[in-house]
Amino acid sequence: MTPEEFATETGVSRETLDRFRLYASLLTRWQRAVNLIGKSTESDIWVRHFLDSAQLHPHLAEGPGLLDLGSGAGFPGAVLAILGAKDVHLVESDSRKCAFLRELDRQLALGMTIHEARI
Repeated sequence: MTPEEFATETGVSRETLDRFRLYASLLTRWQRAVNLIGKSTESDIWVRHFLDSAQLHPHLAEGPGLLDLGSGAGFPGAVLAILGAKDVHLVESDSRKCAFLRELDRQLALGMTIHEARI
């Protein structure tokens, strides 16, 4: 799936698609040093990670926030934050993955809270 096909499938704006492109770029760059996603899914980021996570967005209930346990590379929490979920908390025990999540949050200005902790 191309980024454009992802945009068509999800109905995201051009600006939101640009944020996903930056996410994909960061993910690819950090993957070399930190095992963020499985080797077999590296070539299918747009479907396997972004679209799989985005499909949850219409089902989010109105509430005080979102808690993503064992966030890894930010799926689904960071994707849902890009799509507009508010008060997103990501919990991850691996300090290297937390560093990635903090950089993702900084570059995309998502306002997520990253908790480096075991569940």
